[in-house]
Amino acid sequence: MTTVDDMIKRMEATIPLIYDIVGYAIQESSADAIFFNQQQLLDHLKSDGKYLKAYKSQTYADIKLRMNQRPPTNLADAHYTGELFAMMHVVVPSGGDRVLFGSDSDHALFMEARDGPEIFGLTVQSVQQYKEIYMPIAQRIVRERTVGIY
Repeated sequence: MTTVDDMIKRMEATIPLIYDIVGYAIQESSADAIFFNQQQLLDHLKSDGKYLKAYKSQTYADIKLRMNQRPPTNLADAHYTGELFAMMHVVVPSGGDRVLFGSDSDHALFMEARDGPEIFGLTVQSVQQYKEIYMPIAQRIVRERTVGIY
């Protein structure tokens, strides 16, 4: 006879597998995750939903306005030469219980120091949109791994 404790133990045993599957799905769709992060930055948003800081130089802000006219136009967008965006990456460390966003660009260090590590990652709204991409991948992986079990 299966007890409630047995059922709980079995469910708890699946948690690492779920992290593994979701982590693999995120890695497989990392270009999409990066795209969402880049769009947030072009909209002047950090992952916590707060705005990036305003430019100190109005002259520089005017130059940037000609490049990105998404309001509010006096705020940073983390994009000038494209290096920061081109060198962005997503990593799911072993264990899969978190997702790390970053960029190998030297400019990333400046941006993180200026605006905080929240420049990398997804807002709640972006996560909801991104789920539409990575969850079907996770579901496919579950189906592939469970063929013949039932």
